[in-house]
Amino acid sequence: MSTVRVASYNVRGMKDDRDALGEVIRDIAPDVLFVQEAPRRFRWRQSCAELARRAGMFYAAGGLPGLGNLILVSLRVQ
Repeated sequence: MSTVRVASYNVRGMKDDRDALGEVIRDIAPDVLFVQEAPRRFRWRQSCAELARRAGMFYAAGGLPGLGNLILVSLRVQ
């Protein structure tokens, strides 16, 4: 049986230390991460991609169209 590790995280608009945020997410090691208060205004695509990169994950959906909600996925998810 496979296990999928799912987590939820409120990043408060990424106003805190972005390196520390990425490290916390990597330590949690989720397969799927649901993010609240993700960047959704100016340069939101770049900010969401930056968060994904720092977390070692990939941006799946969210940002402006997601009204501040974001989904990040790990390559472990098939």
